[in-house]
Amino acid sequence: MAKQSTTRQRKQDLYPLFGEMTSPAKNIRLCDPEAKEAMAAAKAVVTASKENALRFLQSVGIVTASGRLAKRYGG
Repeated sequence: MAKQSTTRQRKQDLYPLFGEMTSPAKNIRLCDPEAKEAMAAAKAVVTASKENALRFLQSVGIVTASGRLAKRYGG
């Protein structure tokens, strides 16, 4: 269980908005102005560099740790 909490903390460190947007304490609709601002900020962080984009894709399971496409996505 410690590994899971460490992974969650790492994601929140890399993408602080990720934790805010998925918090069960507050429901956010995509049509809310604050959600639009948060998504724009998250997009800016993820698309700022190739390294950030790769880390994001790895964090959501689309790309493996070695940088290859995950099997479930055709890799």
